[in-house]
Amino acid sequence: MGFKETKTVDQVLNDAIKYIRHVPRIIEVTLSEALNKYIAEDITARFDVPGFNRSAVDGYAVRSTDTFGASPTNPITLRVVGFMLSVMTQVSTH
Repeated sequence: MGFKETKTVDQVLNDAIKYIRHVPRIIEVTLSEALNKYIAEDITARFDVPGFNRSAVDGYAVRSTDTFGASPTNPITLRVVGFMLSVMTQVSTH
């Protein structure tokens, strides 16, 4: 006994969506009531926080092709091709 026809995942999902009649309603809640809820529209910050460029950690940028095959037992030596200085400039709000 076999299947009469096969369908892709996208076809099955599109068929299933036809039977869903859920229309989400938009409600306003306080921040403390917002747990496990979804936002109804995009939220955009009025200003950057912090107000200056900042990286939490130092790091290195590498191309994935340069690290192909690397592992703890098969390390690959990479060549440093440049440096980038981080300039921390604070913005005064006074």
